[in-house]
Amino acid sequence: MRGPNGSGKSTLLQHLNGLYRADTGRVIVNDVPILHQPTGTLAATVGYLFQDTDQQLFERTVLREVSYGPRAAGLGKPAAARRAADVLDGMGLGALKEAHPYELGFVQRRLVAVACLIATGPRVWALDEPTAGLDEPTRSLFAGLLVQHAREGGAVVLATHDAAFADAVTHRTIWLDGGRVRVGDPASDG
Repeated sequence: MRGPNGSGKSTLLQHLNGLYRADTGRVIVNDVPILHQPTGTLAATVGYLFQDTDQQLFERTVLREVSYGPRAAGLGKPAAARRAADVLDGMGLGALKEAHPYELGFVQRRLVAVACLIATGPRVWALDEPTAGLDEPTRSLFAGLLVQHAREGGAVVLATHDAAFADAVTHRTIWLDGGRVRVGDPASDG
């Protein structure tokens, strides 16, 4: 999803997992109207990556951070820790398990937030400016994670100004502008 600043991209994403609730109309995810669903319940279906991922990091260690979502989704502490460790190892972050998230650099903190989403296991990923501040190797890693998630039957909805990244990893673009939704590139409308 693309569009100018203030067009509603972040707001739309936050409606998908119940961080915002619609005043009118309905938001339905996986055939379930989300209006009366607890946000915590929705997190197991729709994982949200904040534009400022520092807003979602709060635990004392990386392992505890990444284990939090699986624990909240009902896994016991040992199983959640194993899942978190597996995700961290798979992302090349295994050596950081005992580090405090805020002792890490920006890119590593961003990857820890992505690991939290992956470990929780939602089918839908709602990502707000996921490539902001990432270097090229990390952008490539992230692109691979998105493609793999989609290949495994997951869905990815991302809001971005990064046209090159969006073109590389998406099969459809929705534009938000002036309160209007448009499919495809508005520049091609002639």
